[in-house]
Amino acid sequence: MADWTTNLYGADAVSVKSIYMNHVWKGDQRAITGFISPRVFPVAFSPWTPETFYAFGGCPTINRFDAVNPVGPSSAVSHRYNNQANAPAAVYQATANAAGTIARFHLAGFALNFIRDDDVFGFPDYVYYLRYTLQWFHNILGTMVGIDPVAFANRLKDNYPNLFNPTTTIKYSIASAGHVSLKIYNAAGQLVRTLVDE
Repeated sequence: MADWTTNLYGADAVSVKSIYMNHVWKGDQRAITGFISPRVFPVAFSPWTPETFYAFGGCPTINRFDAVNPVGPSSAVSHRYNNQANAPAAVYQATANAAGTIARFHLAGFALNFIRDDDVFGFPDYVYYLRYTLQWFHNILGTMVGIDPVAFANRLKDNYPNLFNPTTTIKYSIASAGHVSLKIYNAAGQLVRTLVDE
């Protein structure tokens, strides 16, 4: 998003920003919220309510999620980092186009692959996020009945509670029986503790 703001690539990019998704890049959410892995909240009454999740990239370098502000009456905030009004995480807009139909746009400061669960039940949060997004684009979806078990093959869940003192819980699953090693490293890459090695 920062590159899009500073280096608009041609007339199509200018058209999208000025007509179909009115927004301005606000900056790095970490500088705004102070959190490396912020919890993302949908805005009340937006098409994405009510599922919350974490934006988590795995290391401080990757965790530079964008904050983006809507501009004008047509665009609106769909999600906020840490539910802070000054930290919009995603925006959306529906605009009539030249063909007489509605063009819909959703712009998030995080990618789908960085969505992590903040609960331990139901479908993964990225499934809910994608479902609400597809529904907002007027796709008709059936009832969710299950997920291919392969999607749960070697999975490491976020720890909870987070922040914690003095304990936390980390859940994981593996696709098949075998040797498992679960180790905790600090920001300098030093091994702090081996939790599982069997």
